[in-house]
Amino acid sequence: MTVQGFQFAVTSRTQPGVQVFVVAASTQSSAERILQRDQSVAAGSTVELQRQLTGDAMAKYGLASGGVIKIR
Repeated sequence: MTVQGFQFAVTSRTQPGVQVFVVAASTQSSAERILQRDQSVAAGSTVELQRQLTGDAMAKYGLASGGVIKIR
């Protein structure tokens, strides 16, 4: 199974503003599970898919399977 990239916007009541995360996973649902396990995503956050990333974008971020980066 190939790894894809997913970009999410995360908002929470405890951390003001919108945080943007890029996650590497095989499916969107597994990406969301990985993101929820990430320590910087507060409980009760709203996670919204922004876009699915291409292979070129994945190479730019240097993400491996299961990786999470905060880009803003």
